[in-house]
Amino acid sequence: MKLLSISILFTFLLIGLSLASSGNQSPPQYSQLSARTLGLGTAMTAVSGDEQCLFFNPAGLANIRRFRIGQSHSLRHFPGDKINLDQLDADPVALIYPLKFAGVFGAGFVIQGELGYDYLVRNDTDFPRRSLHGTERYDAYAGYITPWTKFGMYHRSNIFHGKTTDDEIDLTAEKQGEGGCFGIIQTILPGLDYGYCSEKMDSDYIDGKGETVKRIRTGWSIKPLPWIHYATDKEKIKIKTRNGGVIDKSTENRKNWGIEIAITPWTIVRWGRINGKPTSGLSLGCKRFMLHYGEAKDIMPWIVGDDYPDKFKDIHLASYSIEF
Repeated sequence: MKLLSISILFTFLLIGLSLASSGNQSPPQYSQLSARTLGLGTAMTAVSGDEQCLFFNPAGLANIRRFRIGQSHSLRHFPGDKINLDQLDADPVALIYPLKFAGVFGAGFVIQGELGYDYLVRNDTDFPRRSLHGTERYDAYAGYITPWTKFGMYHRSNIFHGKTTDDEIDLTAEKQGEGGCFGIIQTILPGLDYGYCSEKMDSDYIDGKGETVKRIRTGWSIKPLPWIHYATDKEKIKIKTRNGGVIDKSTENRKNWGIEIAITPWTIVRWGRINGKPTSGLSLGCKRFMLHYGEAKDIMPWIVGDDYPDKFKDIHLASYSIEF
């Protein structure tokens, strides 16, 4: 009990420090990134038993039997010619509460001021600083339909405030969104699981524009041996934007995969790909306490686009997870 109290205090101390820092908006699909999921190529649709399943397919929470805390943080600035740039901020916190004989409840959030990135030179006359502050919340529930079929759902909401200068007072409400997700994980054979997850988010902008994003994720989790795990995902994203009477539609398809190998009972290494972008990771610890590291190479230009000259390439994340 004392250990539980100390860990909860430590988590909220980190939250307090994060609240005091500034950040900007990253695309919503990256707001859930943690070190393990990044190293695994975000191929989490059919993965079970990890608190970070909350953000990808909540059905994966169903077999968690103990209280869990997990938190991730971006480690350092991007390398490059310019030094006054911020790193990607996508720092999710997950709290998982198993309910005796009644499923599993999960609460997740991205801390205010810790959702975003800053990829322009600050105070540059040609490309002035542009930033957004945001926060996001998830409320999830998971359980079993049959001994071989897990289900899960979450409600997700977010809000962003934007500014285009270094004037901290000049803040305007930029975007507010709300939506939900339903997912399942079906065990086909021991060590072979199939996952499906459908999410829909509706967002409104301050200028009257609207946006609807639908995501369909399908994936497989394969464990041929206890010390090796392969996961693969396909993701289809449909985006509909509304501006007055004008409606624009677009579709994007992605493929992600990852593999993790336990080289000792206390050491796990990972490699993966996010839509072709290489990732890697490492975990150290035991079942009850783990430290994770993950990185993705050459992924930032894909996230922020090619419209600006000062692009920084890599993402570096660290996280911890504790089970009681």
